[in-house]
Amino acid sequence: MVSSGDSAAGAAKVDDAVLLRHAVDELLSPIVLVVAAQHVAAHVARRHGRDPERPAGLSKVTRTL
Repeated sequence: MVSSGDSAAGAAKVDDAVLLRHAVDELLSPIVLVVAAQHVAAHVARRHGRDPERPAGLSKVTRTL
């Protein structure tokens, strides 16, 4: 759940919540929501026993000669 404003009552109804305490301009809201989504994704990965710093299936793209 992502909520703008102080919605602690709504956050209490879900397992994971990201509360945005201050109003964000509509133009900047995608940036704020992407950062919040990255935090949620890292938390979910850790909850499932995965290391978000070493994602499965991702390898170094360039080779050092």
